[in-house]
Amino acid sequence: MKQTTPIAWGIFFLLVSVWGSSFILMKRGIETFTPDQVGALRIAIALLFTLLYGAKHLLRFPWKDGWSLLVVGLLGNGIPYILLPMAVAHIPSGVVGITNALTPLFTLLVGLLFFQRSLRRMQAIGVLVGFLGAVLLINPLSETAEGSLLDAWPYLLMAAVSTLCYGISVNFIGHKLSHMGPIPMTMWAFVIAGVPAIGWLAATDFTQRLTTLPGAWESFAFVAFMGIVGTSVAITLFNHLINLTSPLFATSTTYVVPVVALLWGLMDGEELGLHHAFGLLTILLGVFLVNKKPRQASPDGV
Repeated sequence: MKQTTPIAWGIFFLLVSVWGSSFILMKRGIETFTPDQVGALRIAIALLFTLLYGAKHLLRFPWKDGWSLLVVGLLGNGIPYILLPMAVAHIPSGVVGITNALTPLFTLLVGLLFFQRSLRRMQAIGVLVGFLGAVLLINPLSETAEGSLLDAWPYLLMAAVSTLCYGISVNFIGHKLSHMGPIPMTMWAFVIAGVPAIGWLAATDFTQRLTTLPGAWESFAFVAFMGIVGTSVAITLFNHLINLTSPLFATSTTYVVPVVALLWGLMDGEELGLHHAFGLLTILLGVFLVNKKPRQASPDGV
């Protein structure tokens, strides 16, 4: 079993801070652009920035890993980045951030069903506790300015599907691509997701919006930051974190992401209820249980 080093924990908390801020940045982006344009722009900018430090890896495509890279590119770096802004356009950004806590659950389920993953009982309990916390946070019967979140279930489903995509992707990274370095893996994943994203962006009225609408360049800057720091750099670090630890530990970042997302939402005027506080505490307990090291048996078996 791989040890969780201080470097791994440093990457963990850096990713939590960056990804937790992504939802408010999406909210700023859709003030000017359509949700699909925000997603496509994020992917396109991430690809262009990744080319700055990973272009040399384009010289040879690793054909033996082609199908796995296709899965990681589309499910890890493509589809979720389109679905999430669509969800943010209709429900509070903090609530969308909350759904990220479902990622370790899907990572666990996919690993157990398709990758013969073994699991300690305490880890399973931790994942379930974290999932319970996510349910408490979402609380679909609570009221928002737009009415009951139950009425917005299609958009909650979009956010949940994104976490399923992440769960599948990280299992492929951990079980199929662990031999590949984080930079070439990120490079090819963004090429696979980024080329269609650039084509999609060119087919929309993105350029017109950028050049004519007030505040467009500010929205562009928010999405650009999300693409560079929150996507290109963060995904490279995330892939490295999987190699340092495990898919389950890496996706535990998504247990704490809602904390940052909710704080940003609160500062932006979104409401924070008592169920949010209980949910946050439950999620943090889940993180602790998932990453709790097993007790070593003493020589006499006690």
